[in-house]
Parts: sequence; structure tokens; C-alpha cells
Amino acid sequence: MLKGRKLGLDFGSTRIGVAICDPDGILATPHSTIPSGSTLISEVAAICESEEIVAIIVGLPRSLNGEISHAANLVNDFIVELSSQLPEIPVHTFDERFTTTLANQALRASGRNVKEGRAVIDQIAAVNILQSYLDANG
Repeated sequence: MLKGRKLGLDFGSTRIGVAICDPDGILATPHSTIPSGSTLISEVAAICESEEIVAIIVGLPRSLNGEISHAANLVNDFIVELSSQLPEIPVHTFDERFTTTLANQALRASGRNVKEGRAVIDQIAAVNILQSYLDANG
């Protein structure tokens, strides 16, 4: 696996959860939540520059039977735009099934309800995506 910090993204139509790993690719941690919109790509680019990101991992939504979902088409469009703006950084996809469910469970286990944790739920999902990628490719 490529050495260096990687960026994990949980793409949503309203918000994008962001996670980053350490330079050795061992542990993913929450970074931020970015609102979807016209400045999304430039905000991701700024994070990539400031954090010296070497690869981007984007969660790809699939249905339970493994087929590409409708939401995956939106993710693929985002990846095309992201890749055209950041051609020097490889973008990979990783199956994101159950990441939001796991994030909700983690919030409840910590004593917070989903409404209170809405600001961080996407970050937790991004951590799950990135950590799963790191574990599978480490």
C-alpha cells in the first residue's frame, strides 16, 4: 500500500464526512464534515494540500446484494469531478454498506442520540470507510 496519509470520504447529498489516517496507514480518525455544494471540491483540495494526502478513499454505496445503487451514480459523478481537479491524487472506492448504521450504533453506545450526533455521524461513517480500507489493504 502507498505510504502516507489517506483521506476517507462518506459522500452524501447534504454533507460529506471526512476522515484521515496517520502516515503509516494504521489508524483512521475523524477530521471534519463538509456541506455539499459548490465549494465541496475546493474544500477537499485544501484538506489534501494541508494534510499532504497521498490517496482518497470514497465510500461507494451498494445494495445488500452487492449491486451498485442509484446513490453510487452520484458518488461516481463526484469522483470524476474530484479526479479532474486533483489528478495527482489517486481516488479509490470502497464498499460503504452498513457504515452509517455502525456510526449510529457507536453514537448510541456513547450515550448520544442520533439527533445530537448529526454533526459527527458522517465523520464516523468516513472513519469506518477509511479504517475498513486500511485493514483490507494493509
